[in-house]
Amino acid sequence: MVLQFDMPARWRGFLEEVCHERITDLVHEYPDVESIEVLYEELQAFDPDFARQAISDPVKTLRSSNAALEELLKDLGEKIPGMVRLVELPTDQKILLEKIRDEHVGGMIALEGVVSKISYVRPRMQHAAFACDCGHVTNIRQHDEQKLIRPLRCESHEGGCDRDNRATRWRISHEQSIRVDSQSVELQELPERVKSAQIAKRMSCLVEGDLAGQVVPGDRVIFNGTIFRRPIRRGSQETPVFELFFDVHSLERKDIPLDEIKVSDEEIEKIMELAKRDDIYEILTASIAPSIFGYKHIKNSLVLQLFGGVSRVNDDGTRSRGDIHILIMGDPGVAKSQLLNYMSDIAPRGQFASGLSSTAAGLTAAAIQSPDGGWTIEAGALPMADLGLAAIDEFDKMSDNDRSSMHEAMAQQKLSIKKAGINTTMRTRCSILAAANPLKGKFRDPRNDTSGRIPELTQQINLEPPLLSRFDVIWVMIDQPAKEEDRKIGAHIVSNRQAGTPEWLIDQGLASAPISKGANIEIKDGQLIIDPDFMIKYVSYTKKTIHPTLSDLAKEKLVDYYVKTRISGGGSTENLDLHGVGEGVESGRGSSLDSVPITARAIEGLVRLTEAHARIRLSDEAGVEDALSAIRIFDHWRYTLMGENFDETSIQSGRSTSKRNIERNIKSFIILENERTTQSIHLNEILTEMEKHDAKRQQVEDILDHLVNAGDLFRPTGRDNYQPV
Repeated sequence: MVLQFDMPARWRGFLEEVCHERITDLVHEYPDVESIEVLYEELQAFDPDFARQAISDPVKTLRSSNAALEELLKDLGEKIPGMVRLVELPTDQKILLEKIRDEHVGGMIALEGVVSKISYVRPRMQHAAFACDCGHVTNIRQHDEQKLIRPLRCESHEGGCDRDNRATRWRISHEQSIRVDSQSVELQELPERVKSAQIAKRMSCLVEGDLAGQVVPGDRVIFNGTIFRRPIRRGSQETPVFELFFDVHSLERKDIPLDEIKVSDEEIEKIMELAKRDDIYEILTASIAPSIFGYKHIKNSLVLQLFGGVSRVNDDGTRSRGDIHILIMGDPGVAKSQLLNYMSDIAPRGQFASGLSSTAAGLTAAAIQSPDGGWTIEAGALPMADLGLAAIDEFDKMSDNDRSSMHEAMAQQKLSIKKAGINTTMRTRCSILAAANPLKGKFRDPRNDTSGRIPELTQQINLEPPLLSRFDVIWVMIDQPAKEEDRKIGAHIVSNRQAGTPEWLIDQGLASAPISKGANIEIKDGQLIIDPDFMIKYVSYTKKTIHPTLSDLAKEKLVDYYVKTRISGGGSTENLDLHGVGEGVESGRGSSLDSVPITARAIEGLVRLTEAHARIRLSDEAGVEDALSAIRIFDHWRYTLMGENFDETSIQSGRSTSKRNIERNIKSFIILENERTTQSIHLNEILTEMEKHDAKRQQVEDILDHLVNAGDLFRPTGRDNYQPV
């Protein structure tokens, strides 16, 4: 039986009984607030049948709600065009984007996803007032934002002249028309719901009124509204094929980090049991890409990256990130891409991308012109990985647009977009795991070089020094022959390949993919391994519930390490007494004046690593052991990258200490000689002088070219003569 309601009266009764305070707040806060929200369960408690009617016939029902609200506002002496927005629909009305079909047209449903694209906000006529030549005005409600609906006749029974549109002219009366802010938004399926090798489903949505301009790419939202059809056109002709669009009635933000990952009580107990184990760090490290042999120290740091530090807002309003950024520089064929793929699979909200991205948005964002001439902003990998992890392969090959935006995205964890008339800010609160290849195909190790011609490892990749300095950890993977190690790697690869499940069995449903078995914990080659599904839950649970602070002793340990590293000149701190700073530490430093073994920025990275280590064992306090573990990782990657004499300035400047010293000597010599002789200085004179400083000819020539290109020197009479600018 179909129930008939006096909808305006029913809505008025509900609003008076349930929403009196909200209506009062609307009056006080208008025009900053233009609508009130009504929970579906409130409507259901008031009248279940009426609530079901709102779901089955939303257009008519909700139009009546707005009329009833406006009547109540008039009774209060207010002429406010308020709106009622229904939120928190029942679970059975929440439909996956990939499941949307024609059967859903007409009813109210909820779509959950991540905003991937937005247009700028434009005014749209909701009610168009057309004035006839005779002076009569006809109002027409505009249902289709793609087409302006005009009057067919100036109706005589409405006071018009009874002429049709061929016999009169119509003009739009803007003063009497009603306009509403309108915006196109593209909603994309949540990344964790997209199966491997599938393309994420997208839905074009129309957002209007006070909802327009409220979301940015990367936001996780629930859109409540109705599906409508539109025929697909070929040129000026409509085809019999229809496209589905979504008319947004209300939105709900999903700002609770990782709230989409559900962890059962039984799983929480298992997590707590694991966290108490003395070997939990070894278990987690072994669980990172078990099919890849070795790289224990790198995997250890990747575990800490998964769990991350604690993001905090400082008293002055600035933000300190908790996410850990890691760069892996490596020769081809050392499994960098496999590590990145695996990390993007096991990290909550993980995204895999490439610097060679074929999409216009790339890694950050792009302005794209739509067919109607308007512009939209499309999110790249970083905004889509907000509150997760972005694994970026071929990081050194990113576009110029991405390079210019990456500094802000990594440091401030936001993207300021000012393109095509759209000004907005997207959040990029994610850890970045990046991989880069050497410029010349293979790294040349400068640590055993006596010629001075091999540049530092960080200078053998196509990344600017300021960008390199944003990473907390930088690993280098050099493919060097080593008989015993190569034998172990070969045996591991062969054994692991044979142990894999044949893909044809998985395709035919005769076996399940190993990564989705959900066994939680298994033993492989005598080592306890946590499967990817359970790893995601472990990480998600800790990041939602555990927010460690450093103990006084841990703080002291990190500060001591920082001070003593500066004293030691970048050498290993393994033999230093880290229980306290010894007397006389202010007297000097073991490094050269131009060499800085560690900067203050490194302390922040150490804090993040320390907090992550404490999170793993579910501790709200990071202690001395957590700090020491962070220091060990920090020492290891620095030694791997530059050996005993680590120089952080070489990363930030792009030149080693020796090159900076030679450069300073060359400039000083040329300036002094030019002042003495007022002549240009010949290359042979420079080489003779630089031999006193043990500088090689190739080094000197390279530095001279650099100084000329930088505008510090010029060649007045030919290639071999130099003069200061």
